[in-house]
Amino acid sequence: GSFSGSDPSSNASDKTETVSITSGGTPAWVPYNPSDPNRRLIPRKNHNLTLLPTGDILVTGGHRQPDWRASVKDPQLWSVATGTWNSTFFNDAEQLAPDPRIRNYHSTAILLPDARVMTAGGEELANLDQSSASIYEPGYLFRSDNSYASRPHVQLAPPALTYGRTFTLTLTEPSRAATINSIALMRPSAATHSFDQNQHYVPLAFAVAQSPLRLLVQAPANAYLAAPGDHMLFVVDNLATDAPAVPSVAYWTKAGAAVTQVDPADVTPPRGGSYLALSDMSICPNLNADLTVGWTAPADDDTTAYSGWATAYNLRYKLNSSSESNFNAWTSVPTGTPGPLGASESAVLSGLSSALWYRFQIRAVGDNSDTSLISNALVAKPQYCEGDGGGGGFSLRPAGAGSYSVQPTGSTPQENSMFPGPLLGQSGRDALRLDRAPRLQAGSRLVFLREGGSRGLALDRARLVAVDHSAGTESAVTASGGFVSGVRVPAASVTDQVGRDLLAAASAAAPEPVYADSGEILSVTLPAAADSVQRLLLVEASAGGGLEPGIAVEVPSANGQATVLATINPRRYWSTHAIALAGASTVRLRFKGAYAVRFVGVLTQVNTAAATDALLLSASGGGVDLTTEVRELDGREAVITARDTLTMSFADVPPGTQAVRDWYLVVNGLPLTAQVAAFRAGRAHDAPRQPPLAFALHQNVPNPFRRATLIPFDLPLPGEARLEVFDAQGRRVWTHTESYGAGRQTIEWALRDARGRTVPPGIYSCRLTAGAQVAVRKMVVIP
Repeated sequence: GSFSGSDPSSNASDKTETVSITSGGTPAWVPYNPSDPNRRLIPRKNHNLTLLPTGDILVTGGHRQPDWRASVKDPQLWSVATGTWNSTFFNDAEQLAPDPRIRNYHSTAILLPDARVMTAGGEELANLDQSSASIYEPGYLFRSDNSYASRPHVQLAPPALTYGRTFTLTLTEPSRAATINSIALMRPSAATHSFDQNQHYVPLAFAVAQSPLRLLVQAPANAYLAAPGDHMLFVVDNLATDAPAVPSVAYWTKAGAAVTQVDPADVTPPRGGSYLALSDMSICPNLNADLTVGWTAPADDDTTAYSGWATAYNLRYKLNSSSESNFNAWTSVPTGTPGPLGASESAVLSGLSSALWYRFQIRAVGDNSDTSLISNALVAKPQYCEGDGGGGGFSLRPAGAGSYSVQPTGSTPQENSMFPGPLLGQSGRDALRLDRAPRLQAGSRLVFLREGGSRGLALDRARLVAVDHSAGTESAVTASGGFVSGVRVPAASVTDQVGRDLLAAASAAAPEPVYADSGEILSVTLPAAADSVQRLLLVEASAGGGLEPGIAVEVPSANGQATVLATINPRRYWSTHAIALAGASTVRLRFKGAYAVRFVGVLTQVNTAAATDALLLSASGGGVDLTTEVRELDGREAVITARDTLTMSFADVPPGTQAVRDWYLVVNGLPLTAQVAAFRAGRAHDAPRQPPLAFALHQNVPNPFRRATLIPFDLPLPGEARLEVFDAQGRRVWTHTESYGAGRQTIEWALRDARGRTVPPGIYSCRLTAGAQVAVRKMVVIP
């Protein structure tokens, strides 16, 4: 901006100030103080400022003294790159040609589509109604010898642009694509009274693409950067040292149109295969059988300088047991509009059976209907979930980073379900083998037991057990609770009901495990062994849930009947189950639900393993010391309510004499509904609670986080509360509105936007509104 006194009787000012509206905080005007007095603004008022295709600013017209006296005919140029005015009267190379007419009060200046500037109007003392116009040709149109520079010419560009999308731009001389140094959108001028609020210079990022040579240009992200409507698209060429910024004639286009941007020269299909990373992204917030399939958005083509986003997806599925090999004959799944390269995409499927496995694959479609390679296959099934951990609703999860890691921070914690089989209200014992040593901190081992959202647990005792065994063997826990070790040996044969050989898949020798639907039966022949060798049946399986009835292990008889040895209940994630064989050499696995099995065989050369209980030092949950209740199996219970965490600290166990050590968490308890757990903890859902003293939004827990987070807040009075989540650009991605009673309340955000898609890592803010009260907190989503 440049200043001139508004008082008609005042003299003009030579002051210039600049402001950066992207510097953060409240933007402030910064005075321009040139070190060279010849690089200042000629004092003038009632002048005009015009944005040029290079981003520089041309000032024309005005007058120095009151009543339109001492008119200024000499233009000046403000260089954005150097932050200075051109030298005036002392450097011939920088002097600009004067306007032949006076342009002061009621004058105008506008940028023309050919990159020249028209000045017009202005009042003179002798001629108040001046109607002449002048055409100014900026220096960027000329070479050093005053000849016209050769200008780039746009051959092809879209007549309309979609926000945030990449479009193709070609030149009549394709070789000049390599020397283009800037591309920008500019609004057509509409000046009046020395002011044009319509001026807008929007630089566009671009890349050079080959075969054929063309420019791939990124359209503005949204209407805040480029208002909807007509724009002039300028391409500026770095032609030579004496013509470093030569603009094209403007190409007219319209911003903000919902059109498909097509690169007519693109013959490369989108990236596919393993890049798409098709995966099961289901989260279990409630009692449903939805399945969320996720993948990574590719570019429109598989090149570094891509020409935009993919235009569509072809996501399909079939029953995993189906022999249909024609992908296009599978069931199609509707998907949303593809996002930018690397975005997390997803689709939610409802109405599928939780007793069946489904196979998914996807192709990405480019803007010329070219399709990617087919993605990796995803085999998944819906889960009825009773808590965040899936399975039975009990999730081993950290209250801080690295709970089950020897590293103090930064490692991925173990998570799995506990009590996946027992029905609610039935006491039981569960032993979970941890996949690593619990975190060692200040000489003690830390374990966190976190409840899901719809169940609770009346816990009588929790033990951390160190099980030592020799190298080349593995440990297991028996049905009676004893710890043993032995050597794993795969089955001799595994077949399904139609006689297919599944041994490779059932012995971890195939890319995929056995996916068995409800009602499936696997016949297993165990390896031969001497009668004196003690051995146990081993089944390693996953994807079990608390509402599913498990896998029956049967011994067939000659009369067609079968004796059930045991029913195992696999966890949400992989778990190994050991069953006494009672001398059987063949068994059947009868699936009462849909499970995945990656090993069936025996644990042979079985010996009792050395098991040592770690001394419980402390246990607490909900701010209450529960050490006494958790330490002994004595009927005194520690109730963990829905979404509560039990934090336990155990003394470390000295090293044993064996080469390998496994850790087990052994829990005796009674699974409960969330309501019963709250009642038994003395916190019934319908019990009145003391309202907090003031409205407050507390920090989310955990934070940072990668899967889900809880956002607690206090309401002094009952009423409606609205929680909104915004990304770093201020875009609202998710909203939750609900009526709440007075007191401490909690909302869970599962990293999904309003369309159910997983949001990318980054900094987010949550805003809570209740009546006239508003509070904001920052949250961090990590990869």
